[in-house]
Amino acid sequence: MTTELLGDEQGFDAYYNFAITPRMKLTPDIQVINPAQHNIVNILAEVPPGISRTGISTATVVGLRRQVTF
Repeated sequence: MTTELLGDEQGFDAYYNFAITPRMKLTPDIQVINPAQHNIVNILAEVPPGISRTGISTATVVGLRRQVTF
């Protein structure tokens, strides 16, 4: 991968820490990522025929993390 494939993307990340017990925290989070469209086209130019090269849009990623302190 070369630097010409890298570009600006826009995103949003939100999370919150819940203290389940004094030693355990639960952290749900959500990320919304809007990819740099011109760079996606360059990357997908190398994708074999038959795979859709259109319709790439915003991605939403959710996660959950647990932290236990000993």
